[in-house]
Amino acid sequence: MNKIVLVLILGALIAGCVQPQGKAIEKTSSGKYLSNAEHQGDSLHVLTIDIRGLSCPACPKGISSFLMELDGVVGTEITLEQKGGTIVYDSTKITAEEIVNSEIFQGVFKAEIIDDRPIKDGA
Repeated sequence: MNKIVLVLILGALIAGCVQPQGKAIEKTSSGKYLSNAEHQGDSLHVLTIDIRGLSCPACPKGISSFLMELDGVVGTEITLEQKGGTIVYDSTKITAEEIVNSEIFQGVFKAEIIDDRPIKDGA
C-alpha cells in the first residue's frame, strides 16, 4: 500500500499536479515561527534540511504534501530555490531522523539535516 502511495505521489510530481496542503510555516518580522500546531511548548522543533533531487516547481509542493501527512509534522516550507527547506515538528511524535528517512526521501529525493533546534517561547 505504501509503495502505491509513493508511486502516485511521484507520478503527480512529474505531472506537476500536486497542490500544497496550505499549512506552511511563517516567520514574522520579529523572527517568531507561526504554524497550525495544536499546542505550543518545548516539544516543537524547527528542522532545516537540504534536499537533493529537486528539479521542478512541483517537487517542493509534493514533498510538503507528503510530509504534512506524517504524524507530528505541523508545518513545512520547501523551496526549489533553496534546494531544501524548513519543517516544524512535534518531537514527542516524530524525530528529525524519521522525517529525513521517510518514504519520500528513499527514491529520487535525498534529505540531509542541516539544523534541528527546539522553538523556545515561540521564537
